[in-house]
Amino acid sequence: MFFRERVKSQDKATETSTGTDQLVVINVDAAWRSEEIAGAGAVIRDLYATWMTGGSWKIRARSVAEAELLAIKGGMELAINENLKKVTIETDAQSLKGTLESIGKHGTHELAAILRDIGEMLKGTCKFDFTYVKREANQVAHQLAKLAIEMEEEIIKHNTIPVGARNAYENDMVESCI
Repeated sequence: MFFRERVKSQDKATETSTGTDQLVVINVDAAWRSEEIAGAGAVIRDLYATWMTGGSWKIRARSVAEAELLAIKGGMELAINENLKKVTIETDAQSLKGTLESIGKHGTHELAAILRDIGEMLKGTCKFDFTYVKREANQVAHQLAKLAIEMEEEIIKHNTIPVGARNAYENDMVESCI
């Protein structure tokens, strides 16, 4: 299913809403090479797949699963900082979707601290849904995560599409118009 169709099928009523109350989709991803070399990225898009903002940030993660979870947490923080109210988080980390759906049941899980942080964010005013998407549908976030590994800064907010993610974004836009 293409980007715009996925969003429309989740909440058709939001097509006429404006401002921060509209449903937005945040794609998140992580790029992990080692505990010392990892990054995360997120892109916020509106109902029509139009770029709203994005981010790339360095992370420390002991595993790919931890990196992906930190990417999800960072995407949620980005949404909260943007004062968004209705957000669908899309991740290509299928194994974490079940973990997120049973977030209160992981007291001794190796990722329990991150899961507790996410659980606290779920209690806030921003309402989050989590969806699995295939890697092909998550290329913009993946490019932003790869950028995080290469950049010197710890975090960058992308108000415009970075050069390294432009091709992936343009491909998404073409797909969303089909």
